Amino acid sequence: MKHLRQTPTNASNDSKGHSLGLEGDQFLYIIAGVVAGIIILLVSMNSGISPGTSLIIAAIPIPLCIVFLFVFKIGKPPRYSADLFQKWFGNKSLKKGHSLLSPYKEISQGSKTNEA
Repeated sequence: MKHLRQTPTNASNDSKGHSLGLEGDQFLYIIAGVVAGIIILLVSMNSGISPGTSLIIAAIPIPLCIVFLFVFKIGKPPRYSADLFQKWFGNKSLKKGHSLLSPYKEISQGSKTNEA
């Protein structure tokens, strides 16, 4: 009698991985905030602003990125931020060619144009 081969499996949730303590590619927001801060620092120091003021101005993007992550990304469903922005802007679709009318209204309007 042959024995069936058993393969060990992991029935847990799939993970996107972790980097810098953040899941998936969320660490890129922090890196983008650091890069933006460096660019702002260089531009403000070149424009003649004092170094202390330049550092204060350059430190602003990093906390903004962290607040954005905590409000819109960490612990939220994958499309939470996009769906929330879509709801805030009147539930209009951002996809090209998508009609804002109800399909029933389109049918009734289409029948009126065919009658004329």
